[in-house]
Amino acid sequence: MRLVLPLLLLLGLVGCSSSKESTAQNTQTDTTTTTPQQAQRQQAVEAFQEIRQRLALTDVQSERVRSILAEQAEQTQAIREKYGFTGRRGQGGGRGQRPDRSQMQAMRADLDTLRTQTDAKLATVLSAEQMETWKAIQAERQQQRGQRGGRRGGRG
Repeated sequence: MRLVLPLLLLLGLVGCSSSKESTAQNTQTDTTTTTPQQAQRQQAVEAFQEIRQRLALTDVQSERVRSILAEQAEQTQAIREKYGFTGRRGQGGGRGQRPDRSQMQAMRADLDTLRTQTDAKLATVLSAEQMETWKAIQAERQQQRGQRGGRRGGRG
């Protein structure tokens, strides 16, 4: 979840049409150094392209899905800010800015509700087969996060 949310947020900031992607790729190629924001933007574009390919989205579906995911990203950021979660690893957020346990539980509940709403919106755009693939993609990413994230909490 921690990695998908920033990627989705970036999808809202990045136009993912093929012409914009090629422009972004050309810009990346021309520069010798890239900022963390540029790297994240490129990851977001690549993540969306993977989704687009795996779901075999039409151009119309692609734009609608991108719009839905961008909206989700904006709402996710608003929820995080509502609960005071502004820290990001490696970006100056750090510890001490995390909400307490009860706030984290409330935030997770809000995020789960948002995820359910997003899936309902996606279901109006995607076929039943595409929705199954979408859920499989989400499950794969959840599993990858679990493997990378190590244990959560339990300190002390």
